[in-house]
Amino acid sequence: MREHARLLVPRGRARTVICLCAAALALASVPARSATLPYGVLDHFDVCEANGDYASIDSIAVDPAYNIYVGARDGTVRLISSGGAPLGMISSGPSQPFEEPVVANGPAGVVYVADGYDPIQLAKYVVAGGNLQLAQTYVTNQGYYATTLGIRRVAGLVATQNRGLFVLDPTQGIVNLSDADSHFISLTLPGGSGRLVAITGTNNAIVTAATTDLEGPDWLAFYSGEPLSYIGQVSISESVEGIADGYDGSVWVLASANPGDPGIHGLQHFQAGTLLGTVPIPGGLNAIDTTSDGSIWIARDDGILRLGPGGATIPPDQFGHAPCGGPKVSDSLPPHFHFSRELDLLARCNEPCGLVASGKLTVPGSRKTYTLSGPARYSATGGPVRLQLRVPSSALKALSRALAHHHKATVQVSIAAVDGGDVRNYFQQRLTLG
Repeated sequence: MREHARLLVPRGRARTVICLCAAALALASVPARSATLPYGVLDHFDVCEANGDYASIDSIAVDPAYNIYVGARDGTVRLISSGGAPLGMISSGPSQPFEEPVVANGPAGVVYVADGYDPIQLAKYVVAGGNLQLAQTYVTNQGYYATTLGIRRVAGLVATQNRGLFVLDPTQGIVNLSDADSHFISLTLPGGSGRLVAITGTNNAIVTAATTDLEGPDWLAFYSGEPLSYIGQVSISESVEGIADGYDGSVWVLASANPGDPGIHGLQHFQAGTLLGTVPIPGGLNAIDTTSDGSIWIARDDGILRLGPGGATIPPDQFGHAPCGGPKVSDSLPPHFHFSRELDLLARCNEPCGLVASGKLTVPGSRKTYTLSGPARYSATGGPVRLQLRVPSSALKALSRALAHHHKATVQVSIAAVDGGDVRNYFQQRLTLG
């Protein structure tokens, strides 16, 4: 499903959708400048089903407090922490279970969810008690649109501070509703080419994406003014999966290219019709959102990537190659070690992984806590891998004195594991030295 939701909301100051003239927009058809941008992965975490499979994500939204909301193909809306921890999940809207929910973030702790057909469910939820709580239900069958059935389908949402909700209905166009009471404001018929699939809002325009469902180009269409009027369009040679605000009037496009095609599979960054650059991303691409700190959040087949300038190399897609979730770490550590300059640990993963151990040594009679470290090891099979922790020379004298008086020192051991998708997990255990 190539549907995406995006909100235009204030991040520290109010934003307005202002008039944008066609001359200033300078729309073009695939401009020449397309340098690869220095963006890499800042974080990557899996989103898993209860049975351990990767969740199929159709839409993603991240609010100013970095709460992450995903609409999954299994008919659930999930609340995830900024570090990837699952916090809560809902599977039903105000009137019926979700089918293919589309999510869009509001202010911190607020998310809008749309789902269903003829008419749709549209509601506002707030984060409360670690889950999502229904705050408002919107009426979507008022009969003021192109058909008397109301909004028939949703391909995306935009919520603005000063202009209400913009609902992208691919059967009709852009429906503008009041955020306060869902009162109908206007219907903007689609301009440009193709079938509507996504929408976003910048500080000077509403932008939609459309596809011809053929091998030909997809399109970005720009609208401005009050009520909205069509300005022009830009062609995209690849298939558009989602679009998102760049927070400076620019637009990020998530596009997929078939293997062997010359086009960019990943991100394309546009400013008023000019292509500023691209970011290739391997794997299955599903949805996009952005935050005002410059982060770009990508829903991929194997979870969520957070990208930004100066990030690490984007890892390959782990879907179909590794189990969902970080490596599960186990060890064969005895609960008690005899004194030695090195501690030998035996650890393993449930998949190919890199492993490294560290530790904190506490010695009776010493006020210091000593740091233990050792080299990283890689296992192509998951293990077992022998890890070593070196006792620093500065700790040996204090440790010898304590053991001579039959005191026991303690070591808090931490083993970090990382899989091929750069997803991490940790194992901790407390040991004694005597």
